[in-house]
Amino acid sequence: MSIEDIITLDDGSEYFVLDITSYEDNKYVYCVEIDKEEKPTDNYKFFKLMLENGEEFMEDVVDEEIIKKILPIFTANYLNSKNDEQDV
Repeated sequence: MSIEDIITLDDGSEYFVLDITSYEDNKYVYCVEIDKEEKPTDNYKFFKLMLENGEEFMEDVVDEEIIKKILPIFTANYLNSKNDEQDV
């Protein structure tokens, strides 16, 4: 899985991967749901990326404490990417 991939969940909803980061030996994915025209909606989610038997799968991050820890990491990544764009 990479940034800018589109993933489809079991319920058929599709998400665009905005960023991927690591925290405490786990990978987390920040996504926005997209509609049928592949336009972003107002629905954003965090997923925990896991490997089991060589296959990747994700589960929703619902633990508010984990979200409080990973949100600043995603925010810093976004701000750093904006600063890099301005340096060009």
